[in-house]
Amino acid sequence: MLQVTSAIKPKRRPAGRPTESEAAALRSRILSAALEEFLVSGYGAASIEGIARAAGVNKDTIYRQFATKQGLYRASVVGAFQTVQRRSWDVFQPDGDVAQTLHAVLRRMHKTMTTPRALAVVSMTTAQAALFPELAAAARADTQEYLRPLADYLRKLRDEGVLSLDDPEDAAEMLSSNALGGTRFMYEPPLRGKALDEFISRRLSVLLRGWGYQPLAARGFSTGET
Repeated sequence: MLQVTSAIKPKRRPAGRPTESEAAALRSRILSAALEEFLVSGYGAASIEGIARAAGVNKDTIYRQFATKQGLYRASVVGAFQTVQRRSWDVFQPDGDVAQTLHAVLRRMHKTMTTPRALAVVSMTTAQAALFPELAAAARADTQEYLRPLADYLRKLRDEGVLSLDDPEDAAEMLSSNALGGTRFMYEPPLRGKALDEFISRRLSVLLRGWGYQPLAARGFSTGET
């Protein structure tokens, strides 16, 4: 005798509040559309209406998440920098040789921060700094947060007597600025390969000498390598 069983229908998620992944995807889509609008039009000319159309949402959705145009601008710029900046730290080896560790981080900083997209974001935030000082202050705070792992590393080296420096945060900014070459690479092609290594080595060696750094061998230690 055949036994008839009813098919079990999959449960549907109730309409309403999006899932965490859906909310994250929505936010990412809005921020991507916003960054593109700000880069193309500038902060003043960019419109929430245009951003909403590009992201496929209504204006209310944007205002619920970011409250103001300024909030959306900051979130889009911070998101862009964080995407780039995360790539700087995957080469960070704080237990390795000091000079090699710093060289690797600065080299990666240069490569990630001198892409056309990254330079466009830097140029935009710089151009808006005078008109929107509160946004410049926010960018400054975000930069300090980005450099925190480097500042903490330098503080540790100072406390251990490896480096002689007064302000680890200031030293981290000096290293970062030297790696990026100031505004030089907003006008010149970025360096790659051997030219980049030589560029980083020259600048890093000057700073390390100024901070009284001596390699392990010069301090009477053996690296254990031949």
